[in-house]
Formats: sequence, C-alpha cells, structure tokens
Amino acid sequence: MGSAKLVELSMENVSEFIESNRVAILDFWGSDCGVCVAMLPVLEGFASEWEGVAALGKFCVDDVWEEVSERFGILGTPSFIVYRDGKEVDRSRWFHGNKTLSWMKELIKKG
Repeated sequence: MGSAKLVELSMENVSEFIESNRVAILDFWGSDCGVCVAMLPVLEGFASEWEGVAALGKFCVDDVWEEVSERFGILGTPSFIVYRDGKEVDRSRWFHGNKTLSWMKELIKKG
C-alpha cells in the first residue's frame, strides 16, 4: 500500500495500512482546518521523498470524528501518529513545519 502519494485513509482501510507498511505515518486532518489543508502539498512532497521507506496516509475526520477520536485518542487536528511494524511509536499534535518533518524523519531513521 505504500506509495509516493498520500494514501486516502478511512475506518475501512486504516488497519490494513498500518499493518502492511513497516513504517506508517497517519495524518489526521479536517477540511475546516486551514493548517491541515495548507500542509497537504508539503506532506505529498515528504511522501515522495520517503517512498519505499515509509508510507504516509491522510485521514479526513470530518464525518467520523467521534469514532476516530475514540479509536486513536485524537484530540484535534492536525494530529500525527507514527507506527513501526504495526505498533505506535510516537504521536504529535499540530503541524510545526520543518520541526514536524524532522520529527518524522528521525522516527523513520530509527527503524
């Protein structure tokens, strides 16, 4: 499932995405979140840069907020969760530009 693009995630495919990628990064975002929408091109570039090493998926929470919040413990958007070998290794709330990208890179390199 890993590819050079951001993979569209939903409640139906998120478990498979996490389990089928050695490193899976989930971006939880909402269409009413200006920062979330603005950062998508940056994340697409990041996904291309790390193709074959890590998979990046975007999960729009607009219609499933309660279910996503309960399952993943997400308190707001944007939020990121990094998984390695199907297990959560870290999470972050908000997008801090290069700081967030550096955080992701370090977690990928640890694997």
